[in-house]
Amino acid sequence: LMNKVNGKLAFSGDRIIIDVANTDIMGIPIDNVHGLIENLSGSKPSILSVATNVVHSDFQKGFALVHASPLEKTVGKMFKKAQLYGDITLKLGLTVPLAQAENTTVSGDIGFDDASIKLPAWRLEATKLHGGLHFTENTTQAKNITGLIFGKPFQLQLTTIDADKVHSTTRATITNHLAIADLETWLKMPLSKVVNGSTDVVVDLDF
Repeated sequence: LMNKVNGKLAFSGDRIIIDVANTDIMGIPIDNVHGLIENLSGSKPSILSVATNVVHSDFQKGFALVHASPLEKTVGKMFKKAQLYGDITLKLGLTVPLAQAENTTVSGDIGFDDASIKLPAWRLEATKLHGGLHFTENTTQAKNITGLIFGKPFQLQLTTIDADKVHSTTRATITNHLAIADLETWLKMPLSKVVNGSTDVVVDLDF
């Protein structure tokens, strides 16, 4: 839902051109939104295309918007139980068949620098997150997101598997080098009684 919309409409034959200078969506100020409706009265289906400029927000407000959009079943589902902190950039593109709005497609990018995420269910917290991810209404992809877990550097990759199914799955692959003491604290298991030192760890989490 857009509030405080400032912009203009232009009609050209079967086309409507929409240029919004600034607006507010769920408390997030957004500038320079461009929309286009093709074939308004023609024989072909009317389609609304919308593209935003880069939006600057914070994780919590940005993901409130994600949860209220078709992205809830992909990016939103992944972070539904996560606590997110820090600034992000968000860029969105929408293609909406006006006669079948349920078939809306989405494409966009989220970028972050020095963000944090807490996963209470897994007793995990990642800090100093740098990187970004690309998403559509069905898929999520990210490579080489970096940050710290237990104060140690790690890398994170995200990829969607079984994207053609009704309920797709996104896999998060975490790679880092941990001391046994860190694993012992996290898992609450007396690992140091049987093993010492450190090890390379690769963890796959499916959402």
